[in-house]
Amino acid sequence: TLRAANNLNVNGSISDGFNGTGTSAAISTGDSWSYRFVSGADMHSADVMNTLPSVMDSTGNSTSGNLTLADNVLVRTGTGDIGIATGGDLVMSNERSVIYTAGVEAAELPGFTLPVNAQRPLYLDNGGDITLNVRGNINGAENDNRQVINQWLFRQAGNTQLKDASWWIRNDQFRQSLGALAGGDVTIHAGGGIAK
Repeated sequence: TLRAANNLNVNGSISDGFNGTGTSAAISTGDSWSYRFVSGADMHSADVMNTLPSVMDSTGNSTSGNLTLADNVLVRTGTGDIGIATGGDLVMSNERSVIYTAGVEAAELPGFTLPVNAQRPLYLDNGGDITLNVRGNINGAENDNRQVINQWLFRQAGNTQLKDASWWIRNDQFRQSLGALAGGDVTIHAGGGIAK
């Protein structure tokens, strides 16, 4: 648990469940850590996730209690959960600022043939949950060339080679702000708006 009475700026990637912090790091096996991040924390509360409401400026953005992910920062884990609570806004600085859970590689399926010459097929299972309790706004940073789902969720099926039908994740390509990529739940509460 990381708490701040005012703003919390995450300037470096936080990663567990992977063999490194780079976007292309391989997924590890076994359990991974859960994280809780709290900005605008109510330091007098017994509940570490309690926050105090921020004052809003004339544009509707919070003046304090904000949690900001710097450019290209990953906050991710495998089987663990991620909980975020803010008294102000949650801000992703650019399209590569992402939060996700990725689980572990799923057990092999008897009789299933893995894709040949496919781009890094990775079948994931047992991913952690993500919970956002944001008193202000949630501001993503996807640019005008927004990513589409098939740029990180790949597939194959049938065709003349009768390939087994299959969908797989490319977590290293994920650029859509927030995701539970291996079956976890996502719960979002925002007191303000949610923007791309």
